[in-house]
Amino acid sequence: MSKATASESTLTHPGIHKSESRYRLLESSRNPSTLDTTHSRWAVRFEGWRTGASTAATLALLSLLINFGVVMWLGTKQPGGALVEVYHGSCGTVAKVDVWVHLAINVLSTLLLGGSNYCMQCLCAPTRAEIDRAHAKGKYLDIGVPSIRNLWAIPRSKALLWWALGLSSIPLHLMYNSSFFKSLATNDYNYLIVTEEFVGGATFNNSYYDEYVQMVTDQQELIGTQRATSSGPDYYQIVDAKRIQTELPEYNRIDPVTCLKSYASSFLSNKRHLILVTSEVTIDPDPQYQTGYYTPGVYGTVLGSSVNVSTRADDPLFFQDAEPFDIDYQFDWICSSVPDAPTDLDATFSEIVGQCPPRYKKWLPQIDRWKPLGQNIEYCLSEPVQERCAYTANVPIIAVVIISNFIKLVAMYIVATQLHDNPLITIGDAIESFLDTPDPSTKGMCLLSRHQVRRKLWPARGSNGDNDTTNLRPLALPASLQRLQWVHAASRTRWATTTGLLLAAIVVSLGLFGMAMNAITDTGASIASLGLGRVDAAAIIQSWSIQRITSPTRQIMAAVLIANLPQTILSFLYLQLNGLLTSMWLASEYADFAKERKTLRVSNAKAGQRSTHFLQLPYKVALPLMTMSGLLHWLLSQSIFLAVVAEYNSNGILVNRVAVASCGFSPLAMLLTASMGVALVVGTGLLGWYQRLSGGGMPLAGSCSAAISAACWRPGWDEGAARGSVRWGVVPAMESAVGGQIVRHCCFTSGDVDVVKAGGLYT
Repeated sequence: MSKATASESTLTHPGIHKSESRYRLLESSRNPSTLDTTHSRWAVRFEGWRTGASTAATLALLSLLINFGVVMWLGTKQPGGALVEVYHGSCGTVAKVDVWVHLAINVLSTLLLGGSNYCMQCLCAPTRAEIDRAHAKGKYLDIGVPSIRNLWAIPRSKALLWWALGLSSIPLHLMYNSSFFKSLATNDYNYLIVTEEFVGGATFNNSYYDEYVQMVTDQQELIGTQRATSSGPDYYQIVDAKRIQTELPEYNRIDPVTCLKSYASSFLSNKRHLILVTSEVTIDPDPQYQTGYYTPGVYGTVLGSSVNVSTRADDPLFFQDAEPFDIDYQFDWICSSVPDAPTDLDATFSEIVGQCPPRYKKWLPQIDRWKPLGQNIEYCLSEPVQERCAYTANVPIIAVVIISNFIKLVAMYIVATQLHDNPLITIGDAIESFLDTPDPSTKGMCLLSRHQVRRKLWPARGSNGDNDTTNLRPLALPASLQRLQWVHAASRTRWATTTGLLLAAIVVSLGLFGMAMNAITDTGASIASLGLGRVDAAAIIQSWSIQRITSPTRQIMAAVLIANLPQTILSFLYLQLNGLLTSMWLASEYADFAKERKTLRVSNAKAGQRSTHFLQLPYKVALPLMTMSGLLHWLLSQSIFLAVVAEYNSNGILVNRVAVASCGFSPLAMLLTASMGVALVVGTGLLGWYQRLSGGGMPLAGSCSAAISAACWRPGWDEGAARGSVRWGVVPAMESAVGGQIVRHCCFTSGDVDVVKAGGLYT
């Protein structure tokens, strides 16, 4: 017999396959002294799960550089500015730019959050020593899945890194998507009631404007130019009607219904002055038309006192008034002139104005009865203006994102390069460890399942009635050949939490979609016209509490938090779904060992083992899931988003950069988000119900460390079983009699195995 044959025979048990002995010979023949030291060090550093952690750290560095570069670029546009305008003009262009910017933001945030999730799972993965300590206390840990249970068992330094990665995600959820935002311009305007003669160019009485200009001139002589100019015509929005008359050829003619719909809006973005044309001026004796209006003179509002409109009855310009932006009194001139307003609503002026915005549409079928100041309106002339949407960067928010990004980068770098405690990352790592060094606490319990552990069937008590693992009594358990579905791989709590939250999110999304559709119906807008994430006056949340906040900065921050709260919920749902799918794939990989002989997939592969660069969820599942998560985050960013309204006075002068900070919405994006959510729920449910585990009598261990260790009590002769292909089943040579019954043993082994028989007892 040759030396090689002799060596092989000494290592090979009759039940061991020759391929396994060759794997062991290959491993024993390795001479570490011949390996290049530098190459070995880097190979260990970046092999297995460390490859994924290193990739996550690299992507975090790339994200940090991009964000920092953006801040530097913004500094060149407006040094020291907190809100930096990067574009001003067409709302359509702003919408297109926003789509691409938010796609980039959500790609970066998805990569950061995916990398965080990966490293957090690595950090909470227990070592064998931590599992042994937990088992000694009668507790189990989770292996191969994201787990909060393990945090109490891992070292404090790893727990702090875990919390750093988790907490640094909160600013990304709550702020990142609002680091760039869209703003809409609303225009103050004058509305004039005129006759056809005015439209035709007839001379009219413009004395009140001329008198005001003269008054400002007199003030300049008395109190100085600066103070007088600050209260001039532009300040009070007194517009020269002569200028309006000369510009009428550029105005659009619209019918009274379109006129009412267009100007019954809180935000007027592409229109300004309105000319109401009457065929004949009439003086209505009804007191409702004599009360609560601006006087056509110089000194503003006289509420509750009669206005003598008859003095202008013979003039082509019958009435002129300014309509400045006021979120509390939206289009009040319309609300004060609707038919039967005092009787249909409460009679007081303020109450009519407060109740009109949601109810004015009921008067549209009675448009012939709409008589501003008692005048029959034949048609309207509306001044079109260029849109003044803006795209703005919020530098403080980007700075917070950079800080969070830096924290993640440092934590990921430490995970990738500084952790040397060999955690059990995959199910293969756990099987390898328990095969090499069996766990005394689960001896004689080979069919122990996760469910039985939770029912306190483990730890088994010794003959002295305590948890002393040195004197355990074997626990014979009956086998079951039932093939379980994948749905059983995760606990009922995890299923209920994940599907319940997903369904709740879908219901809320559909509810918001219904409210959004109801809101835009009043304006005549459609889903298609609003598109994805477009700032439109018809699709901005109005009249809610944050608009009562006086500080523009606080308004913006409140709107940012509200707009991004769904992002936080979605990220939590992603983590839940990721954990659910991980549990199912872990159970499938584990159960396959009862069907076929396979090598172990481990973090640090040796001869006869498979290496891995993913954790428990395969890349073919993890990457599509991450892509879908990123797409959902982007759709959500287009569903509800920060929208700021800037105010321009009736002369086209910017008077308030942040007149309103609110949230815009897109019904189309809401519908797409809800549809993808339904697809996720249905797809996950079908996967769980129609996929089955291999069965073969193998108990469902899940991620439970105790159940996994119980299945790894190999025969004494099978040392080094983890270095070759193994299979789970009944070991033929291991049986005993207990109470007159034959009791057999099941485990992972490199030797031959028999199938489990239903009803048989096994220890």
